[in-house]
Amino acid sequence: MSYELFISSHSVSADPFISLMKEGFQLNAAFVKKHQLERATAVRVYFDRTRGTIGFQFPAGTQPQDGALRLKRHAGGLVVRAKGFFRSQGIDPAKHVGRYEPREVKDGVLKRLIVIKLRAPASHGRKTPKA
Repeated sequence: MSYELFISSHSVSADPFISLMKEGFQLNAAFVKKHQLERATAVRVYFDRTRGTIGFQFPAGTQPQDGALRLKRHAGGLVVRAKGFFRSQGIDPAKHVGRYEPREVKDGVLKRLIVIKLRAPASHGRKTPKA
């Protein structure tokens, strides 16, 4: 049998996505580029409980805005810590961890909003213990 060497390409996904993690959100480099967020410093996060969607609005300018969370740069993308958001909205991030495809929506009040729809929490096939 002949072995072939695996060489990692370290390629970056060309598709924009938002990852929901236990600590917050990660927006990949393709997302940052597509939405021209190279200079973004903050994000406002909204939750629509009825639709199960989370919205992201990126205020213009460098001055802090009410309710805005600071963004940190990471691997060409952006990271936002959102533990307080999860707690205040009753979202268990461990149940929704994963990669989400964002879509842009127009809102009458908020104008431009980037939205992800939370998936239903995955069942791990655990059986309830017998009494």
